[in-house]
Amino acid sequence: MTPTEAEAFAPVATLLEGLASKDAAKIREVFVPEGAATIFRGGQFLKMSNASLAERLVQIVRSPDRLEEKMDEPLVLIDGNIAVVWGSYTAYRNGVPDHCGSNIISLIHEDGRWLIASVTDTSRSCREGPRGPNTGTEQRSPDRPEDSSADAPYPFTTSTKNSE
Repeated sequence: MTPTEAEAFAPVATLLEGLASKDAAKIREVFVPEGAATIFRGGQFLKMSNASLAERLVQIVRSPDRLEEKMDEPLVLIDGNIAVVWGSYTAYRNGVPDHCGSNIISLIHEDGRWLIASVTDTSRSCREGPRGPNTGTEQRSPDRPEDSSADAPYPFTTSTKNSE
């Protein structure tokens, strides 16, 4: 990741650290409370505010289990004061894969820092395998050629396909 991408990714990293360390303050501090979250659980979409999502996550980390979520080579796209992070993830419970999916996280740069404006994610059994960016399973938009790469000039100022 470039330094600019790492800066935009920082709230996502803080959120993942907060989940692993069971730190409610870290979980809450990275969200725009009025933002929106849509998560796929139990075969249905659950829609809520970011504040509600943060509280849901705080309740989950109160479990005695050791929880951790890892994102594999997230794609970070930035255009001025907005960014998106898209990547597959695996959620672990006590070191064992619990579920997998993809995260799409929109961020805004406000008052000198990046914040999570919205979260959309999927959840499925890890037996189904990874999907999403950098897994070879992503579907391209029909107006974007198959041979285009994340490093090609597109409407974004910064992008990455592989972490360095």
